[in-house]
Amino acid sequence: MTTPQEPLKLTLEEALARATQPLTPEARMQGYYIGFDRTGVALVDAILSAVAWAGKGSHHTADWNDDTGSGFYANRPGLPSALTANDLIQAAAEESAAAVRALVGARDDAAELRAAATAYVGALDAVRRYEEELDTFPPGVGIDSYGLEVAQGLDDAEADLRAALAASEGQP
Repeated sequence: MTTPQEPLKLTLEEALARATQPLTPEARMQGYYIGFDRTGVALVDAILSAVAWAGKGSHHTADWNDDTGSGFYANRPGLPSALTANDLIQAAAEESAAAVRALVGARDDAAELRAAATAYVGALDAVRRYEEELDTFPPGVGIDSYGLEVAQGLDDAEADLRAALAASEGQP
């Protein structure tokens, strides 16, 4: 088995591509004594394909850590290159895990952004209540023209934030 490395990092776009696109049709799904049906999810099918290649490369799992020296596990369709069957399976799992980590991170980032925007809209609501209170003041007392510009800017910001929040509802 290879030495643990720094976890692979993917962009959100790379992770989404790996999560939503099927594994290449050339990817092996059958070994000598084992075979798998495609799930249609590349993240899962890559691991299944790596196990199928391992099964094709060696009849015995005890040999899956042996480097054949032939490059049998290198450059397999849809999979990372590796020296041994075990390394191929591990590398495929690491790539899939990186995609999952990126997707979970994006979900968490989006949730944090929604929470911040919700808090900001709450603050705008407080300002709005204060503004309404100012409207109750007698003429000549309260907000000046600059205050009106600020209030209009807050109105615009509030509308933009509410629209962004509404658009993000139900999004990862």
